[in-house]
Amino acid sequence: ITEDRLYLFAVGEIYQDIDASIVTERDTAPTATRQLDYYREQGVTTTSYSAASKSERGYTSKHYWWLRTARHDGEWWYTTVNVSGSLAGAGVGDTIAGVSPAFRIG
Repeated sequence: ITEDRLYLFAVGEIYQDIDASIVTERDTAPTATRQLDYYREQGVTTTSYSAASKSERGYTSKHYWWLRTARHDGEWWYTTVNVSGSLAGAGVGDTIAGVSPAFRIG
């Protein structure tokens, strides 16, 4: 849950069937978000995730991208979406991932 108008996606906004246990006990609202319509229409789940992968405009190679959700496996780890679209993780100092910000109008 966020009142920000420009933010990073939460895991639950991308993946339909997210198990809160793999997200983290550090996330204060792991089930308080809902999957966004775009990802629901694409059928993105934790087992069918290719539509969650992203590439830079004009390029075909895919990239990791950051989510705002902390992971359960360390206090310095956050979730990412990897090149295939599946849920992954990276340390806060890692430079392997880009961002795909969301914004809210109104």
